[in-house]
Amino acid sequence: MASYLSAAAEVAACVANPTMQCREDAERASLKKYFLPDSFVNWYQGERRLLGFEPPTLSEIPIFLIAIPTVAGILGSFILAKIGAMFSFFMSGIQGKLKGDFAKIGFMLVAILLISIVIFILFLYFGPKKEVYNDFVGTQKSIGLIYLGFQNQTAPMSESSYKLVNVQPLAIKQVAFVGPYENEGLFDPSLAIQTEVRSGATFFTLQIDYLEKKKDSGKFDDVGVPTLIYRNGLGNLISKNGASISEVATQLSNYLFNPDLGASKIPVIVYLHFVKTPDQIKNPTEYLNFLKKVSEALKPIHQYILKDDADNFRRQKSEISLLQLALPTIEKKIILLSNADTSIFRNSQATGGAMSPISDLDSFVNMRVYLDNPDDKIGVTQPVSEGKAHAVIVPYDRILNMSDSERSIFAMKGKSRFVIAMPNPQQNPTFEELKKLLSSTGVNAIPLNLIGTDPAPVNKIINLWTPSRPFYMLKQMMLQSYTTTVSPYS
Repeated sequence: MASYLSAAAEVAACVANPTMQCREDAERASLKKYFLPDSFVNWYQGERRLLGFEPPTLSEIPIFLIAIPTVAGILGSFILAKIGAMFSFFMSGIQGKLKGDFAKIGFMLVAILLISIVIFILFLYFGPKKEVYNDFVGTQKSIGLIYLGFQNQTAPMSESSYKLVNVQPLAIKQVAFVGPYENEGLFDPSLAIQTEVRSGATFFTLQIDYLEKKKDSGKFDDVGVPTLIYRNGLGNLISKNGASISEVATQLSNYLFNPDLGASKIPVIVYLHFVKTPDQIKNPTEYLNFLKKVSEALKPIHQYILKDDADNFRRQKSEISLLQLALPTIEKKIILLSNADTSIFRNSQATGGAMSPISDLDSFVNMRVYLDNPDDKIGVTQPVSEGKAHAVIVPYDRILNMSDSERSIFAMKGKSRFVIAMPNPQQNPTFEELKKLLSSTGVNAIPLNLIGTDPAPVNKIINLWTPSRPFYMLKQMMLQSYTTTVSPYS
């Protein structure tokens, strides 16, 4: 009775507030009325979203309260009756009780059917697995057997082309966020990361922030703690909850290389985009402690972060070599980028001497991201003070509004660096814009929101990364780098 009243209360609340999220909550409460576990409800709602269906409307929600057990009972009784009749017929055949040629032929057909089902089940569990690319609306398209990392039957990846500087991954703007990104969006790390991996994403942004005012402790991390939240272009909080970095890291470790989701052994890129940190000049101790907390929260993925035997890819020591790294030569690795200055970890006076390896964020960052233009303001990203920036971030709108001549100059500079074009928080580029910019500007990654918006245009966007070129696209040939490939183990 309590469960029924809970579901009814959710439905009643939606009468005054018929938002998408309220409908989702009412749907969940209706399903929970039948004592279904959270894992099943999460799976059901996730599959519904993947198939592009919205939660039921207010007039449809009562169906959940009445029709589900009725339909389930009728269907279950029918299936059980048929299984019972088939089993009884089969046993009669074994015992020699069947009479007539037709009955005996029927027995043979049932026996063949049952044996075939057993063989099929055994094949599913013990036979060769086939990798699949799963687009946003849930249509699984076979891309052939993947034997060696990136390679498949239709488009083997040549080591000379598939280098970090040349690839264009499907990129996520804020990992674990399921939208809607216009307002009142939600974080759901397990559902979001599974969906993003199944969509073929290989670039995951963690927009790291912190709260200055206390929020509901059941939905947000404490004040001052590094966390994932969603803000609009004015910096105002618009997500109804947040996500802890440690939970996100755990889900990334669970799903990034999980073949059951269509993932493979290919390396992925994780970008730590710090939106806000304590002031590193005025409060260096607070800044250091903030970065330490981020590193400790990322512990579940530490084992995957790229290094070689001499740790040359750690502490941004080999950024040029990393750009030219042949990605097919490494498997199940994370290439970690960050826009924050982590060099403070190299200052023994600032760190107070010995530093726990788990806390040393600088030791895990493979490449630092700088501003392409000093006049831009994108999180805590800084312009390069000396030397050359090997990875840069630029506002998406600035590239979109470039003249043809400006775009050509920008594209040629991109031949020797990894370029991220970041859209505004509430902006999702169109298919036409993406296709044009990816082919003409040398941009490597344009982070997107894949969940919480109309699935039709999102599915069209995802199909830019076609099954014939799984997981990564390549820059236009004239914008690729042809420097000699560097292997981390040579």
